[in-house]
Amino acid sequence: MKIQKKVNLMQKGWNNWAQTSDNSFAAVGRPLNDYEITNLIEDIRNKLTLNHEDILLDVGCGSGIFISGLNKFVKKAIGVDFSDQMILLAKENTQNIEFCVSQSDSLPFADNSFNKIYVIVFSIILKILIMQKEP
Repeated sequence: MKIQKKVNLMQKGWNNWAQTSDNSFAAVGRPLNDYEITNLIEDIRNKLTLNHEDILLDVGCGSGIFISGLNKFVKKAIGVDFSDQMILLAKENTQNIEFCVSQSDSLPFADNSFNKIYVIVFSIILKILIMQKEP
């Protein structure tokens, strides 16, 4: 299967998931104050040494769950995702964060627009979180 077909299948899957969720956190099956989510946000904050002068980019932001938790620690936060439905969900459920639909290999920003960037392979994290919820 060609790469673009795989990308299109993934996009369709994330779009479907977003459309069946009523908020950003339901989209990942966890509330923002969930212990594991809170720890992951704190871990990202510490590893990136975020401060109020930073301009942060979340590549593959999905429903915005992580960037919404990090936003209060930075000057500006922007999330991008290839799923237009996830971006709609993120926009509906967060404040003071810019979001846009984009492929990660063709981001619509000038060079040096950000001083902190992170990417989370969320499908792996999601599987871990789901496994932790199972008996």
